[in-house]
Amino acid sequence: MSSQRICLKFCVKSGIKCSEAVKMLRKAFGDAAMSQPRAYEWYKRFQEGRQDVEDDARRGRPSTSITDDNIAKIKDIILCNGRVTIREAAQETGISYGSCEAIFTNVLNMKRVIVKYVPKLLDFQQKHYRLAFAEQMLAEVSGDPHVLKRVITGDEMWLYAYDIETKHSEEPRPKRARKVRLNVKVLMIAFFDYNGLVHCEFLLPNDIKNKRYYLEVLRNLLEAIRQKRPDLRTDSAWILHHDSARIHIALFIERFLAEHKIVVMPQPLHSPDLAPCDFFLFPKVKSILKGQHFSSIDKVKAKLHTELKKIPKDAFCQCFADWQQRWRKCVISKGGYFEVFKTIKRKRKATAFYAPK
Repeated sequence: MSSQRICLKFCVKSGIKCSEAVKMLRKAFGDAAMSQPRAYEWYKRFQEGRQDVEDDARRGRPSTSITDDNIAKIKDIILCNGRVTIREAAQETGISYGSCEAIFTNVLNMKRVIVKYVPKLLDFQQKHYRLAFAEQMLAEVSGDPHVLKRVITGDEMWLYAYDIETKHSEEPRPKRARKVRLNVKVLMIAFFDYNGLVHCEFLLPNDIKNKRYYLEVLRNLLEAIRQKRPDLRTDSAWILHHDSARIHIALFIERFLAEHKIVVMPQPLHSPDLAPCDFFLFPKVKSILKGQHFSSIDKVKAKLHTELKKIPKDAFCQCFADWQQRWRKCVISKGGYFEVFKTIKRKRKATAFYAPK
């Protein structure tokens, strides 16, 4: 950011108007350019004789939580679970919410899109890949309008012992429940298609999330397809869509997919806005668990199995229609993020599991 301030300082010295200076910043730095109000603020400071381009020293005691060790811990948490919230990461690392938020936003340059944390700014290659993916898929659908009916999409999601309740500014303040901190979580992995849920399972407490576990998941998925989707019974009749997580692209897994002639649909990195599980299914899962109290993981599983089966077929059909619309929006935004988010206020609330007395 200091390089942009140097440019503004140069414009002031050269007699270039602030409006022109802002245009020059946008042309030179693109999406990384500072906002117009911020540019005007610094332009005025330099006009008034300021020489230093760095931020003023902040008052108060410096944070002792933003350390290399804590930053590394937060990185590991995000790599393990991109859907983790700031409060969950803060509780897992034992640092304050404010320090954890500063690491997310200022150090790691992350922002939340749908239900995942992703980089604030996509680089040129990432935008190009998102754009190419969206254009390719729109062309595929144009050539074969029924191709999406063959796609089975899946992903995994960690369910924690409690969740954070959110509310919009116009909603009434929620009543606070007694907060119970439990180190309990379970991994859910689900697959669905145009017609509904195909397969859902949970990582057992003693299991390890690795490529061998995912291989067993894929074998279970094949069996579920043969039972629930007889028209897709042959392996080459359906298309698998999952992200490029390490265990998904392991050579071990790719060999299995090749042996069964399973075509894999690509998924751009850092693109939850283009993943049906992230923009459709997982928000529903969080909504189902919000405010609920369970005494065991088994009861959570039973609740989810019951509620997920209640999602109507029309909702899944609409999800795939929305997916196409999101590709169009991605093309219009030239590969950039296109979501518009409402400002929300976060409130703590213990929601999922309560330890039996």
